[in-house]
Amino acid sequence: MMQNVFERFTNQKEGNALVDWAVLFTGLALMVTSIALTLSHGPDTVSSEADVPAIVEQMAG
Repeated sequence: MMQNVFERFTNQKEGNALVDWAVLFTGLALMVTSIALTLSHGPDTVSSEADVPAIVEQMAG
């Protein structure tokens, strides 16, 4: 039943446009979130690949 509703919705022209806009805005929201998180933490919190094993050990134990 739910699959029939979804297929009917996506086969309509308005349904396709709505799905396109939803995907576009979701991507935009993720991009804005990632930029905001990157800018709010600053470059001092970015670790190099050499620090990864030490971080994994810290998290493990």
